[in-house]
Amino acid sequence: MKDELITFSTAKLAKEKGFRELCKYGYGKKGELRWFDEDANFNFYKGTYVQLSAPTQSLLQRWLRDEKNISVEVKLNFNINYFNWAVYQIKPQNVICCQKVVGLYTYEEALENGLQEALKLI
Repeated sequence: MKDELITFSTAKLAKEKGFRELCKYGYGKKGELRWFDEDANFNFYKGTYVQLSAPTQSLLQRWLRDEKNISVEVKLNFNINYFNWAVYQIKPQNVICCQKVVGLYTYEEALENGLQEALKLI
């Protein structure tokens, strides 16, 4: 079992919205996934320029919650045995449900879609 990395399109949106955490993985210009060790120069590694950090879905979810006050939740729809997602913007004394989607998603698909919609709120 392993944590899922965000997709290339989500990584582009995350960078645009201010995500700057150094991760073990990154995407190159054409969307190719690269791995980095602790000594690697993140911007240029083994002859390849890296354009974007590729965090796990859970790391981006935590960043949104801790840094941007946006919560992404994934819940099981027991009637159809698939997952739904909701995005909540947390404001002082107030929580606003910005978007809630019911669909036929795996957990990871629901989380990825929720992360993308949460990033669009920034």
